[in-house]
Amino acid sequence: MGHKSLKQGRKTILFYRVHYNLIPPYHVICDGTILHHGIEKKMFLKEVMPKLLGASKATLVTTKCVCNELKDLVSMGEAYKQTLGMAKRMEKSECHHEHVKNPNLVNPVVAVNKEARLQAEQGNDANKENKNVSLLNYVPADECILALVRYYKIQNKAIIVASHDKSLLYKLSLFANCVAIYSINGTLQIAKPSKVGKRVTQNLDRKKLEHRIVEDKQAVEKAIEPKVEASPANPDGLDIANEEKPKRKKRKGPKGPNPLSCKKKIKKDKSLNP
Repeated sequence: MGHKSLKQGRKTILFYRVHYNLIPPYHVICDGTILHHGIEKKMFLKEVMPKLLGASKATLVTTKCVCNELKDLVSMGEAYKQTLGMAKRMEKSECHHEHVKNPNLVNPVVAVNKEARLQAEQGNDANKENKNVSLLNYVPADECILALVRYYKIQNKAIIVASHDKSLLYKLSLFANCVAIYSINGTLQIAKPSKVGKRVTQNLDRKKLEHRIVEDKQAVEKAIEPKVEASPANPDGLDIANEEKPKRKKRKGPKGPNPLSCKKKIKKDKSLNP
């Protein structure tokens, strides 16, 4: 793990910390591919993940759907048995298949869950039916993780996913709230924020800035207004002095004398008369 990759990874974590409030302790969702790859390359994921994320602790988490998928791969070799054992010992995240609004991301088998549950309740062989219901609750691991990412997106939260599946990594790059971790040449790296993520965060920043400008204008207007303390005569603290009072109409009183009538008469000079 080179110095440049660590530096770039911490920049990415800082990006998600600013925009999605991603703070430690971190929980990393791991699928079967990254666990199997770690066993093959002899990587201690519990030790490498905290160093990669720049934190003192990082908890590795998986889902029941991942464990169920690994059970079908046990017959392919001893390494998959170790992968399954490692996945069973990890913490399990709750699956959110039925909480996702977009049904296209979820396997159609999930839609049969309700009918299977009803059949299990009505059937005579309760144990057999319950086993069938538990099997129907599982979906492919990649769809389970995508449903989990969608659930976090609805809550406007960031999620960290580690995978070695290229198709899954591409689908994760379409989500702005997902921090993807992949392996290259036996070392883990954090993927840079995708163009979709940058575009979404720019729109969010623009809205926040506009909202902040409006709040600042309102704060300045309140600061300019003179403060009036509440009193018994003015309990609401209203600015009575500066309120516009209605203009009173002037009453028409008795008019004064005509100024021309008050003018003194000019006496004529009699000597000028013949």
